[in-house]
Amino acid sequence: LSKNAQKRLLRQQKWEAGRENRITQRKALRKEKKIRRRELIQNGVITPPEPRHNRFGGEQTSLTVVLDMSFDHLMLDKEIPSTVRQVARCYSDNRTAKRKVNLVVTELQGRTQAQFGSIMREYENWKEITFEPRSYLEVFDKEKLVYLTADSDHTLTTLDEDKVYILGTFVDKNRHKGVTHQKASEQGIATARLPIGDFLKMASRKVLTVNQVMEIILKYLETQDWAEAMMQFIPQRK
Repeated sequence: LSKNAQKRLLRQQKWEAGRENRITQRKALRKEKKIRRRELIQNGVITPPEPRHNRFGGEQTSLTVVLDMSFDHLMLDKEIPSTVRQVARCYSDNRTAKRKVNLVVTELQGRTQAQFGSIMREYENWKEITFEPRSYLEVFDKEKLVYLTADSDHTLTTLDEDKVYILGTFVDKNRHKGVTHQKASEQGIATARLPIGDFLKMASRKVLTVNQVMEIILKYLETQDWAEAMMQFIPQRK
């Protein structure tokens, strides 16, 4: 090796040899700064920092929302990943909401369940959500069930926190019109639709994605104002 190369090698070896010592010194310095800062706060020299906002610290309500996943057979393969992502969005929005619902996913099955395992590999470890393999009819009192569907003749005026609201959770590009209303009618379950037409003028049929409906529900629980909830989450171009 040339003299310059030997010098570079020695410098590198010296640097590597001192690595542990530098780490120890940095830790000691950070600890010293924390102690000094604590003393300054205790002596009133500086004000303590405001506590960090806990984004998962919203109020838990008694209202339950069910994501009905029993429509696996109606979807094309390319539509299933979109459905999975919409469920993930519902979960995320609920966790960070100021007023949360009890979120339950029922009858996750078939290709949709396989996609969950592929796209959302840790979904079984999600908190503040229940994955229930059975039908909602086997889990909840039938008298408390309300299926939210755009085809219902009944318009919601408020949300009853003692009720269980069901959302048909699938993507079909509007091929299967009326399928959720038909299912609810055959099961003898009450139905209702969001009061979209009371607050917004929409050129087309009032069908929203499941995560849009969830966003509206969560915003209404927070504000008790349908108009504010609708205008924030429904694109005006529809």
